[in-house]
Amino acid sequence: MTDEPVKAGVAGIAIEPRAGGHWYEVDRRGRRIDWGEVRAFEPDRRLVLGWAISADRGQEPPERASEVEVRFLALGPKLTRVEVEHRGFARHGAGAELLRGAWLRPTAGRTSCSNTLRRRDRLHGRC
Repeated sequence: MTDEPVKAGVAGIAIEPRAGGHWYEVDRRGRRIDWGEVRAFEPDRRLVLGWAISADRGQEPPERASEVEVRFLALGPKLTRVEVEHRGFARHGAGAELLRGAWLRPTAGRTSCSNTLRRRDRLHGRC
């Protein structure tokens, strides 16, 4: 896989809401780039996704995919904590440390990965 889809820009990201489904991006040219499979889907509780993209944005076979778990913890009637864990980087082989570094590198204004979502999915906190 080349960086051509990256240059085309991401038009959207989709997650098929079921275990065994797929998650993927669609670029501005309408091409679908698979990111991996949905390993667990428990509405209002958690989502586990296989990350089958290598450090150079190439596709990985499912057995080499790391795993992203997103947990939703109710803190009140209009307050939810979102926790994200990305694990199993070693499965990616030689590019594992590069990929792990890309995930851990802070982006502008973001220094941690503990977030709180309030009303209409507005993001508060930093991640």
